[in-house]
This record gives sequence, structure tokens and C-alpha cells, in this order.
Amino acid sequence: MTASGEQDEFVKPAPAAATVRVVHVTAIGSTAKMFLVEHFRRLTAGGFDVTLVCSDSADARSAAETGQVRYAPVTIRQGVSPLADMKSLWRLWRLFRRIRPGIVHAHMSKAGLIAMLAARLAGVPIRIYHNHGMAFLSLGGFRRRLLRTVEVVSCALASEVIYCGESTMREAVDSGACRRSKATVLGPGTICGIDTDRFDPQAVASRGLALRREAGFDETDRLVGFVGRIVQHKGIRTLLEAWLLLPGDIRRRTHLCIFGLYDDPDMQALVETAADEPGLNVRYMGFSDEMPAWYSAMTLLVQASWHEGFPYSIMEAACCGVPSVATCASGTVDAVIDEQTGLLVPLKDPRAMADAIERLMMDDDLRRRLGLAARRRILEHFKQDQICPLLVQEYRRLLHEICGRST
Repeated sequence: MTASGEQDEFVKPAPAAATVRVVHVTAIGSTAKMFLVEHFRRLTAGGFDVTLVCSDSADARSAAETGQVRYAPVTIRQGVSPLADMKSLWRLWRLFRRIRPGIVHAHMSKAGLIAMLAARLAGVPIRIYHNHGMAFLSLGGFRRRLLRTVEVVSCALASEVIYCGESTMREAVDSGACRRSKATVLGPGTICGIDTDRFDPQAVASRGLALRREAGFDETDRLVGFVGRIVQHKGIRTLLEAWLLLPGDIRRRTHLCIFGLYDDPDMQALVETAADEPGLNVRYMGFSDEMPAWYSAMTLLVQASWHEGFPYSIMEAACCGVPSVATCASGTVDAVIDEQTGLLVPLKDPRAMADAIERLMMDDDLRRRLGLAARRRILEHFKQDQICPLLVQEYRRLLHEICGRST
């Protein structure tokens, strides 16, 4: 235990001398729990010795335990916090110097910046910055310049930058945030693919019907779902404005169900006001760990984001045969093929979103055809068994090219 009260590392037998040590760094435990566990399993099976570094939380500990990897809690604060960031940098540098990883793989912008700098200072040969989306794309002024600078520095310190999708990689290269020679997408994209067994609509259909009844929906009610954090850049205002523009006969037999946690007081107030409005049929559903069943109960998914990495709500809904109406945002355009697996509309355009929602709600054949195509695309290209092995292959390629060794 350190003087700060943070445990250095869970005890685990020392790796063999030839074993490559890999450190995954993220600031948010839920990121590790949702996206990295399957990678941990496959990396361990492939002979790598893996450590998860994360701000301590139940989610982070669960991810390490489930993935059977080492765990080293290091606080990495979101937002601007120079003193805390220097402390995180020091602790990461000290950890890297002690365990001598061959690969440091950091996720998202804040952890990416601190971990890439610590790894560079510690002499780690392979430094991977994994970009999960770029917030600066939808900002202006000082905040855009600041966040773009973070991206530029993180990419410069990295030996490779992995993007979740082709569109985000193009935006990064075109904006000058990353050199093309460093940028890559593994296969068709996403972070870890989709667990198609978990999101099998036939397997969860009965539970979906039960959840509808428990929530008080009638059998004839149709559900339009939003899934994500309740924050400004998810387009909450646009979504609610679009809902108001729908014809009354559609709203009367349809409910807008908003799933996710509040993370912005202004957006929370908007949602709560809409939910309190009689006859508007907006329902805040909160967080649910039964999303596969809820997707199976939905008629349509909506997403109005300004930027994404590769939106998992769209991919999970698609696996359940549910098409999406979504914005032409970076990342989202990789998840939705317009007029084939869903409909794309311009950013911050409530009228266009309302028209697209109305079109699909009024055309059952089109909606069904898009949903079937969306599920088929997931099964053909985005299964975890197809995506996760790509990271093991990439590690081996980098080890051979940069370090002249193999595993």
C-alpha cells in the first residue's frame, strides 16, 4: 500500500522471462468492464501478461477479476487538474519503470495523454493510444484548441494510434491531430466487437415482453429508444425537439424511452421536464443491465450525437434487429449504412430527425428490412470472435517490427 492509500498491484505469480508484459490504462472503470474484459481473456490466452491500470472503482476491480489480469489502481482525473495529473504521471512512470512493460495501451484522451508521456519517459518501446472518439470535433474556440492539442500531443508520444472507426481516423488525419503513418483501424472497427450471443433477439424476446409489462407499457405501444449518457454532445436537445415535431397520432401510440445516467444538470432538466409533460410520452428509464432484452422490445433506436468513436448502442440494437435513426457524425457513419441498416440525418437538425423517425414508424416493411440488414451486418463483420483476435495479431506485429521479438 502506498502513502496515498492506493494499492500498487494485486499479487500474481511473476511472468516467465520471455513473457511480454502489457499495461492497459484507462481513467474510467466502466470502460474496462464493458470493452476490455474479452481482450484481457484473449491476450492472456495468447501468452501476454496483462495489467489493468485505472482509477479505483468496483467496475475496474470487476474487469480485472473477470479478465484474470493484474490490477494497479492509479487515480486519473477527468477534466483539467494539473496537480492531480502530475501525481498520476509520477505514479505511472514509477510503475512502468518497475515492471518494464513491452506495451502500454491507453484508452481515451485523458488517460492517453498521461500514459503516453509516462511510457515515453519510462522507455516503453510500444506505446498505443486508443482513440475512442474526439470531442474537439464538435466544439469551438478555446475548448476546441485545448482538446485538439491534447490529441496532437498524445498521438505524437504514441508509437501507434488505434481508432475505433475509419471516419474518426480520417478526421484525425485531416485535422492534423495524427500522422497517417501512425493511424490504424483494426479490421472493420469498434473496440471489441459485439457479443452476438448476449444480443440474440430470440434469446431475450420473452424477457423483453416481460420488461415492457413491468414498466406499464401496453402491448400495442411502440418504443423508440435512446441509450447513452445524458450529456449535451449526445444531442439530447435535438432529440427532444424532434420528438415534439412528430405528428400527434404517432406520439400518442409511441413512447420515447431514454436509457442512461444523468451526467449534465442542464440535460437532466430537459429530460425531466419532457417526462413530466402530459401526453408527450417521454419516459426516463435510467440505467439498465438488461439492455439486450430492452433492445428486443424496441421498434427503433435514435441517436443524435455530435461525435462518437463507434457507437455501441447502435451496434447492439442492430444485433437485435433494430434499425437506427442517427446523425451524420464522426464514428456514427461507420455504424449506420444510410438507407441500408438505418437512416442518417444532419447534425443538430430536429426537423430532419423527426421526418426520419416518422418515415420508419409509418413504413413497417422498410423498418423490418433495415433491421434485418443491420443484424446481418453485425453477424458477418462484428462478432467478438472476429474483432478481438485482431488486437493480439497487432501486438505480435508490433513486437516483431519494433522489438524484433515474437510471442
